[in-house]
Amino acid sequence: MAVRTGLAALVALACVQVQLPVEAWRGPARAAYAARLTTMREGAGSRRDAVGRGLGAAGTGAAALGLPGLAQALPFFGGGSTAPSRAPGTPPPPAKRPALLRVVVGTPPVLQPYSNQAEKRVVKEGSEMDALIFGMHTSSSSSQDAELAVKHMTQGALSGDKELGFALATFDRRQQAALDAYAGDKSSSDRDAEAALVAAATAAGADEIAVRNQLPLLRFARERGATLLAVGVPPAVLQGVDKGGLEGMSAEDRQYYVPDADAFLSTIRVKGFQRYAQNVILGADAPQGKNAFAVAILRHEAMASGAARYLRKGITEGVRRQAILVADTRDVIYYFGAQMRLQRLAPQPETRAEGAAPAEFKVRSILLNPTASDSLSELPELRLALGITPKSVKEAYPLADLICFSGSPAVSLLTRMSPIET
Repeated sequence: MAVRTGLAALVALACVQVQLPVEAWRGPARAAYAARLTTMREGAGSRRDAVGRGLGAAGTGAAALGLPGLAQALPFFGGGSTAPSRAPGTPPPPAKRPALLRVVVGTPPVLQPYSNQAEKRVVKEGSEMDALIFGMHTSSSSSQDAELAVKHMTQGALSGDKELGFALATFDRRQQAALDAYAGDKSSSDRDAEAALVAAATAAGADEIAVRNQLPLLRFARERGATLLAVGVPPAVLQGVDKGGLEGMSAEDRQYYVPDADAFLSTIRVKGFQRYAQNVILGADAPQGKNAFAVAILRHEAMASGAARYLRKGITEGVRRQAILVADTRDVIYYFGAQMRLQRLAPQPETRAEGAAPAEFKVRSILLNPTASDSLSELPELRLALGITPKSVKEAYPLADLICFSGSPAVSLLTRMSPIET
């Protein structure tokens, strides 16, 4: 009877989704579930509510049918709620916690969701990293990405025994003095210090929107006594590269932004990079110029070398450090931007014991509130890897190591879900 009841629940879900008549059902549980479906239809404030209730029934049915993976996955999308229906037009309640998923490369790539306990464990793995890279929407007028980054870090992602350095790709050398003054201001209120930072940074050429949307993150860094690093490239330098290529830089700029020119150029020969360049750097929706490719790889090299410079100085001074690189989403997706270059530029890590081999330099990338278009998907779902096939899986890299959302993500955005890890 349990199996038949479970089957009826799954059929109920199908009927809700495709609007089949209840009379199309077959089986002993038809009458009971017909009554439930009628209640669902009459009480639902919207079709979304009806589908949500159908998902709850389907979850029960999946468990009865011996499909624990499906039974676990359905509640992740918000199904199974027995709460009263919302009135039409009423927004859903805010999520109690951000959704965190790991991208697992395979054929096909999948998303790994976590239970509350497992999520805490995954976040705390960040404290073991030498560097964390956050990809956020730097041109947005909203600060929700910065707030989400702070929430992620306060949940245990930072090392408690290392100095922190925030490498900020939306600030360049012209604004370093403004960042230093803000970080060193111990007497002003947050409001006054932030107003002074916005005024000084914009006067030095920073984009005001980009400064304001990162204020929650900058405030967090200031409270922690962290170092703030401007690792972007001034527009004048980028314009020179766009017009004359990398040769258009002065010798001083070249030495500062590209300290290892041979290795800088060798990265374009890494397997998988060509696919990345065609899709991300030279894609149809990417910024275009005469030398767009040179501009992009210079920006990536500059932000990575700035973070690496901070870490390397710590090793020289005998101080343990962790770098937090904050960049635009597009500079973080699919590994070959800032992440690959920071991995290459990484200073020699400390040894664990005398005579022991150096520990591996650990970097983790985290995308904040990514959209389907951010992932270069032509569908309303996230694209999880670039050009992955059975023959090219070794050359494929994930959208990011982790993706994190401020609220419950849309069902259509997430596909190929693994069972929840507990």
